[in-house]
Amino acid sequence: DVNADAMLAHLNTLPRRVTAMGFTSRKDVGQLRPLGERSEQVAGALASIIANGMPESAVKSVKGFVVYSDNYSANSAIYFPQSGVIGVSEWTFNNPGRLQSYIAHEIGHHVDAMVAMSDYMAFTSTTAARLDVSVDPDGTIVTSNKSYPLVDLSTGDLKPFQAKTEMVAQVTALYTTSPEIVQKYMPKWFRVMEDVYGKKGETTASSRTIGEIRSSLRQALQNQGAV
Repeated sequence: DVNADAMLAHLNTLPRRVTAMGFTSRKDVGQLRPLGERSEQVAGALASIIANGMPESAVKSVKGFVVYSDNYSANSAIYFPQSGVIGVSEWTFNNPGRLQSYIAHEIGHHVDAMVAMSDYMAFTSTTAARLDVSVDPDGTIVTSNKSYPLVDLSTGDLKPFQAKTEMVAQVTALYTTSPEIVQKYMPKWFRVMEDVYGKKGETTASSRTIGEIRSSLRQALQNQGAV
C-alpha cells in the first residue's frame, strides 16, 4: 500500500526550486513557492487519492507541486500543462477539507493532458457516460446537469473543449474522493473510471502505467458507447 510517508518521500525527490520546474516568467518565479512545510498535507492527500483508485504512476508523473497566494490567482488550485506541475493556493491549505478534492481535480487535468481522455468525449449523445449527472465545483455535491461545468457550457462561459476537460477533472476528483457517490449517481462514469484506472483494491490497478491507462481508456469508451 502507498501511505503518506511513502508519498512524502516521493515529494522530497521532486524539484524544490520553481525555476527547476520550468517556470521562467517574473510573475511565476516571484510568486510560486515550493511546498516546504505543506509537503505532509499534500502527501496525505495523494496517498488517499491513490487508495481510492488513482494509479500510483499517474500521481507520480506530476512533475512538481507549488504554493501560491490570492495575489497570484483566485483559483483554489491550478494545473500548469506546460510544466506538468500542480499549484495549490494558500486558501486551500487553510481549508483542508477541500485539499484532496482540488488536488484530485488537477491530477485529472494532468492525466487528461497525457492520455487525451477528453478528446474522446462529446456533448451530443444523451447516452454517453458524461451526461449521467454533473458535480459542483467542490467535487462533493451531486446534482443534475445544472452545475459546473455543464451549466457554464450552456451559458457560453465555457467553450465545448473546455467543458470536456473540466468534466473529466471534476469526475476524477469525485471518483478519487467519494467513489461511492459516482457509483450510485453516475454509474456510466463509474464503469468508465474503473475500466480506465482499475478497480479499487486491485493490485494491478495501482501499478498501471500511463500507457496502460491510455489503452484502457480507449477500450472503455468504446465499450460504454461514449465515443
